[in-house]
Amino acid sequence: MKSLLMSLVVTLGLSTAAFAKTPPEIMKPYKEYRSALKAGDADRAREHSYEAWQQAEKLLGDSKLTGDLAQNFADITSDAKDKNRADAFERSMELASYYGEEAPITWLDRSIRLGNYYKSYGDWRKMFSTAKNIAKYAEENGLTNSTFYGEALTLKTEWYVRKGDHEKTEETSEAAMKAFESATDGVVSIQPLMATLYSGFGEEGQGNVMDAALEYQKVMEAIDGKLDQDHPLSAQALGRWSHMRSRLSEEGLLEEAEQKGLCQCWPYDKPRNEALKPIKRKPPKMPRDAYVSGYSIVEFDLDDEGRIINPEILISWPEDLYEEASLKSLEGWRYTARVAGETDADRQDLISTIRYRLTDASGNILY
Repeated sequence: MKSLLMSLVVTLGLSTAAFAKTPPEIMKPYKEYRSALKAGDADRAREHSYEAWQQAEKLLGDSKLTGDLAQNFADITSDAKDKNRADAFERSMELASYYGEEAPITWLDRSIRLGNYYKSYGDWRKMFSTAKNIAKYAEENGLTNSTFYGEALTLKTEWYVRKGDHEKTEETSEAAMKAFESATDGVVSIQPLMATLYSGFGEEGQGNVMDAALEYQKVMEAIDGKLDQDHPLSAQALGRWSHMRSRLSEEGLLEEAEQKGLCQCWPYDKPRNEALKPIKRKPPKMPRDAYVSGYSIVEFDLDDEGRIINPEILISWPEDLYEEASLKSLEGWRYTARVAGETDADRQDLISTIRYRLTDASGNILY
């Protein structure tokens, strides 16, 4: 039985009266759908939610209930791209008009879900087209104070990030962040953090290393302790932030950056054992698939002979590119052997940075 991965599902809050009015041909698969949700059976939930929606189309046609059932089906995630889901999103958007005064916000909500659906399957053109339509709708209907407007702008920013248009990335991400700041609907969203991350991308792409570092730091400060460092958002923000910090250090701008608010953290705030110095360091081997400069920050202990034991990667960027080469390099490092008076603590928790510099044909470092 497959586990059921759900987004925010619009389950039907049918009252007793509504139950009485709903045709049994719809209620039967709907109840099966709810049962499958409870059991965590994704395939069965998908099957019955689709059946309930189709029965509503057949028996009710255009109605609020039909739109809700279409949205229920659309919101059940699937490992495979499914045209029926895209159709369900669009149908639910069409029938948002049955929500009366709440119709515009309902349409925005459902449209954002469609945009995120296209994003999840890498259909960037449809994602961008959907995001443009949402933003235009919000602007024409006086809904720029909604979180959904900010989310639409964030989806647009994703397109510019992927196109490598750094100026548009910065411009649109800043507009998104302003929209989130002015939102009055109280909707909770992770997208303000994505917009901030993209702002960092735009700054970095234009060579504004210090500003980029501070944008990435905002993301890390917002999620510190809330998300695991392996979470994609954490990994991206931390990786880019630490890479910018490394560049600022190399360019002699670290002190100025710290005066402007760059923190010593993740893991630069970690206590470091600097009492021992290496007597031999084996240079790392550049991986064959390396495409950009990077680094690994490693922590390790020493045995009595001065060999490295218990190595651990604290941070490495790009993720999964330099870890193996860094750990292999440590095998060739040597420190002094233990001398009288040294304790175990003296030979533990050493931290070092291994840097990888990749250059182009002209000798310029590829960041």
